[in-house]
Amino acid sequence: MQPDLVFIVEDEIDLLQVMQAALSHAHPELTVHTSITVDDAEESLAAMDDDLSRIALAVIDYRLGDRNGLEVIERLRASSSSLPILMLTGQAPAEAEERARALGAHVAWKPMNLQDFLGEIEKMLG
Repeated sequence: MQPDLVFIVEDEIDLLQVMQAALSHAHPELTVHTSITVDDAEESLAAMDDDLSRIALAVIDYRLGDRNGLEVIERLRASSSSLPILMLTGQAPAEAEERARALGAHVAWKPMNLQDFLGEIEKMLG
């Protein structure tokens, strides 16, 4: 089965909705699944556990309440070493950025305009 899902974890609801709409418009062939917390993301991933190969791309915010997106990235990476992952951050410490890159994630800094966001997505989807 061809990957057909974009998985986004972002706790800023307005930003999440903009990313979801932009991705749905730019890639109508992809389904966009969203989560707003690490717990919500873990629950979604557990529900998809047998079908994580459907994920074409993951976009994960670093700061998610009192937890961080590295937890989600580690979970995804344990299931797929080749999944494209974009970690968004406005305030990650250098160690977190290094850890994300070590896990094979691309890192982009917020704020980011929509064209730059979609450009990153296009590069990652190949």
